[in-house]
Amino acid sequence: MLTLLARSWGRLHYVTLSPRGLLTRRGSRHGGASTGPDKRTQRPSPSRQGGSEMGSWRTYAEVLVFAAVAFLTTAAHSATIAVSPGDSIAAAIAAASPGDTISFAPGRYGISAPISIAKSLTLRGPQADVDPRPSAGSGRVSGGPGEAVLEGAGAGMVLLIYADNVTIEGLEIANAGGLVYLSSSGAPRKNPTIRSCILHGAAGMAAVSLRQTEGACLQNNYVFSAPVGAFSLEYAVGCTVRENEISGCGVGIKVWHAYGTDIKATIEGNLIHGITGGAGISLGNESGVDESRAGGSIVDNVVDGVAGAGIAVFTGDTLIDGNEVTGCTGATGAVYVANRVAGAVITNNDIYDNPAVGVRVGRQHRVVRDVRVNDNTISGNAMGLLYVWADGAANLDATGNDWGDKSGPSGGGVDPSSGAIADGSGDSIMEAVSTGYGNESEPCPSIHVLFDPWGGASSTPPTASLGSPDPAVLWPANGKPVAVTIQGSVTDADGDLGQAWLEIEDEYGELDGTQDVTAALGPDGAFVTSVTLIARRDGKDKDGREYVITLYAVDAAGNEAASDSITVVVPHDQGKGR
Repeated sequence: MLTLLARSWGRLHYVTLSPRGLLTRRGSRHGGASTGPDKRTQRPSPSRQGGSEMGSWRTYAEVLVFAAVAFLTTAAHSATIAVSPGDSIAAAIAAASPGDTISFAPGRYGISAPISIAKSLTLRGPQADVDPRPSAGSGRVSGGPGEAVLEGAGAGMVLLIYADNVTIEGLEIANAGGLVYLSSSGAPRKNPTIRSCILHGAAGMAAVSLRQTEGACLQNNYVFSAPVGAFSLEYAVGCTVRENEISGCGVGIKVWHAYGTDIKATIEGNLIHGITGGAGISLGNESGVDESRAGGSIVDNVVDGVAGAGIAVFTGDTLIDGNEVTGCTGATGAVYVANRVAGAVITNNDIYDNPAVGVRVGRQHRVVRDVRVNDNTISGNAMGLLYVWADGAANLDATGNDWGDKSGPSGGGVDPSSGAIADGSGDSIMEAVSTGYGNESEPCPSIHVLFDPWGGASSTPPTASLGSPDPAVLWPANGKPVAVTIQGSVTDADGDLGQAWLEIEDEYGELDGTQDVTAALGPDGAFVTSVTLIARRDGKDKDGREYVITLYAVDAAGNEAASDSITVVVPHDQGKGR
């Protein structure tokens, strides 16, 4: 038996769909408080109406009208249909109108046949507002008492989407060939949303497979144990894949093969680890069909422990920024950009400890254009950067990168602009030459990579120390200003000191402030300066007034020195202890 909650004319109406398909009224409320029977259905008896049929006919007609309004709810007045374990989910969907919500109680729901969703609905589990990701400290546990688990039969699908504007949230979906599948043979399905779900045990295809869609949103999900892959979005335009955790899957996120237009995907803030078969994130089709299409952005993701490329891009006009990519064993590289793409930008990423290549740009005869690799940290990789160059290709701009050592990159290559030699102790820069269709040379020292200047301020912080102030005691407490001499030292072994300054903290809050001492530093880092303090204290302050002066320093990489502090006091008096 299914219960619907509908709103019409300012009232909340409860309607029950019995197993025989009859609508029975259970009462109504204004807002939230019960007001008793509906006055519109309370009529005098037929004898008082002067006609034996009129009263009952009108009452019956009004009940039918009421049922029609409550059950056939318009999009502006959506209904919620509650289901519990043992109820038919398909029947609930059949009873719903576009815009309605199917609300699942906790428990297990055995799914023996795929459930089709052919209207705009929301399937809402009891955990709709709870983050499921272990990395976010979630208290949700697969199969836990608070979960509504849609459990497949080990093969086939669980949910099939055949409509626009379908939302699935707060559910656990598990153990089938695939968990959620969307397809369209005509216009793309618009705005499917899957969020705050636990998804696992997809044995035959990606856990979520969306084919021919526009505006899809996959957000805040936890996906694990999907040997084929977690998310596959084919012929997908304008999708958002954000803040998901993916673990132990064959492929992480794959967005590919747009239908004749730009992909324009947003892949942001995901944690992807333990990928066993392919890339952590893949944007575009490796065959080359997407190389002239704008890919979108891949930003602020963490990709760790991937059997293929960490991030693979086969689209143009793609931003790869702020990602952390490590432990990727694929020969193509931790970050891999290939095909005849133009406008790919690789910036501000931390690419480290990958046993093959940190960044690879280009492959064989396919010449990339206008690709930039700037301001990244590329360190601890077997090879830092590999550029596959072909006759007629431009030089690769790889300036401003930190190669893991202040001395710069290694590899023996020559910067074609400045003539600088890559003879440092950082990661290597190498080059392969395309020698024809499907062929390229072995890596050799680069001559088509611009790497000078490079970044890479040391991670070693500066040191800062203060000597004793002069005077350390301000007396008499006559309210006059006193110049206090401050001496100290700031040194930076790597020579990239950024700034040094004093902060004055007045117990009374009257003279709080800062004073830059960077310009006062001598060749050895020593400095002498003065600060003006007031020799005054409150007569009732038995401990006297205290000024705390602290020296701070930071280098160009943002490494902060351990601060050092001294104290100057205005005592209450010159008695014992002072």
